[in-house]
Amino acid sequence: MVRIYNSSLEVACRMAKVLVAIYPSSLSLERLICFDFILVNLKDFLPEEISLHPPIPRRDAQLALKREIVLESLALLQGYELASKIYTHRGFVYKASEKTYAFTNSLHNEYVAQMEHNINLVVKLYSDIPDEQLQSIIKNKIGKYDMEFNYE
Repeated sequence: MVRIYNSSLEVACRMAKVLVAIYPSSLSLERLICFDFILVNLKDFLPEEISLHPPIPRRDAQLALKREIVLESLALLQGYELASKIYTHRGFVYKASEKTYAFTNSLHNEYVAQMEHNINLVVKLYSDIPDEQLQSIIKNKIGKYDMEFNYE
């Protein structure tokens, strides 16, 4: 099956852009999943903004699939030394490498411009809130979906 949206490569580009936007900080897998979900569906969270992808029914189902594709995408980035996985007292976190900025800076088109705009908003609005509050914000927007986060 060919994915139109959310291929490993597309998600890897988004993950790289997010990691560059928060550099030198790092993010947990759970926070990367939350940030990606919000930036793709930004209009659900900020009605005056534009979502990266068109709305689909049952957007809550995206979360069930997102963990696997984000992990694949992070592995792809790590394979090209565009991200590093670091073990901390809180578990694993992901961080941009020295090569990530050059890679992400080479990406240019309307989709990437909208992606960067959405990432900047997500980072600005959601970086400083606790994981539990971020998960609660997503739960409240998508309804009754039970978000199960497995910490590495």
